[in-house]
Amino acid sequence: MLSLLDVNRQWVRDLETEILGRVHSRIFRALLDVLILMQLRNSAKSGRDIVRFVNTRFHVQLSSGTIYSVLYTLEKEDLVKSELRQQKRFFELTDKGESITRAILNSYREISNYSASLFITSLGIEKLS
Repeated sequence: MLSLLDVNRQWVRDLETEILGRVHSRIFRALLDVLILMQLRNSAKSGRDIVRFVNTRFHVQLSSGTIYSVLYTLEKEDLVKSELRQQKRFFELTDKGESITRAILNSYREISNYSASLFITSLGIEKLS
């Protein structure tokens, strides 16, 4: 028989899992443009290719509309260009997009440290033990 304490512990674990999932989703969506740029580093891809990659690799169900919205924004910013091939629109990096992806890759540690610093500061933690 489950005690009230066991039920409460399970409820807390479920709540923590839900909150962690929400935080992951927010971080993922905030970095979606960077993820897409990184996916286009090696070859041109269609929006469907990117949707498939995101769903398979990250187990995040995003609509094609979400992906295409980001792709069109990146195109307006001259980071990607698109062309129609066999009735599919393919996206690839522009020179500017390639420069941005190189800068992101070269700054990976600084970006990671900054992200960790934001999180630690928000918790009020001075140093991790």
